[in-house]
Amino acid sequence: RDFNMFAGKGDYAFALRCSGNNNVGFHIYAGGSWRPIEYVMTAEEKNNWYDQEHQILGLYDAENNLIQLYVDGALKEEVQTNTTSGVAHSDYNLIIGACPDTGRTSSTDFENIRVYNKALSEDEVAGQYADNPAITADNEAVELWVDFENITYDGKEEPVEPPVETFD
Repeated sequence: RDFNMFAGKGDYAFALRCSGNNNVGFHIYAGGSWRPIEYVMTAEEKNNWYDQEHQILGLYDAENNLIQLYVDGALKEEVQTNTTSGVAHSDYNLIIGACPDTGRTSSTDFENIRVYNKALSEDEVAGQYADNPAITADNEAVELWVDFENITYDGKEEPVEPPVETFD
């Protein structure tokens, strides 16, 4: 299968990806096994997928043993995970556009990526799909906020390297 990785911490933690040319998937490794969710796009969605901007959001709510997948602000799939153990620890860093464990990569152009320390509600997800997100970069729920269109270079020819952060 052809995978286009959006973000991941390895096969034994979590990954958000597109597989083939017709589905979007999110999987977590929790409670000793994979907990996957996949959404098969409609014919219309497939026709409007490439060269278009999309918001893809994978959400794991350990407290309620639920995994959800949102595309462009709309809930597409949800599945009970049958575990409240949380995502397994990974020594890999979060990688944007690749999986550090499998070597799968991406040909996707990224506008931004955000990681939150809580499961967002459906209203919060819809608010994040807006031009002016409801939860902003300075919110305590934000663990990572990268806006690729507004990267500052600190007045140098070369980009400033951001600090490396790891997420357990």
